[in-house]
Amino acid sequence: MSDVTRRRRARRKGREPGEGERIRAAFGVALAATVLFGGLAYLAGALGWTELVPSDLIRHLAPAGTPSWARTIGGLAAVYGLLSAYALLYAFTLARVRAFWPGLIGGALLWAAFVGLGYPDVNTRVVTLSLFVLASLMIGASLVHAFSNPRW
Repeated sequence: MSDVTRRRRARRKGREPGEGERIRAAFGVALAATVLFGGLAYLAGALGWTELVPSDLIRHLAPAGTPSWARTIGGLAAVYGLLSAYALLYAFTLARVRAFWPGLIGGALLWAAFVGLGYPDVNTRVVTLSLFVLASLMIGASLVHAFSNPRW
């Protein structure tokens, strides 16, 4: 084995993930969180636990007469954009923190920004708060695990 190869391997073992790796990981985790928690939000809406589903995020942007499948896809795209922005922020700032507090606080802040206490139905507030917090905890735990992996 050459000297150059040994040095490269030593550098790889102790290196931090690069910018591209952080971006790919953040988008992948955000996609998984969108599918999982977007589906749970629609399930909660179908069961009558909440009046707010992801397609309501674009209710005012979609023209009248837009089919429900298009509103559903648009709502999930809006959720993916929101969770992607959160995951990118988390990947570049908080991925070294190995605690659940940043995810818990981040989910509560996301919920406060997009739903908040202004919504009249208590069930909707509790269910959406739970979904936002669980999604942000999943994003935080996944990114912390990915970046603390010894392969980096």
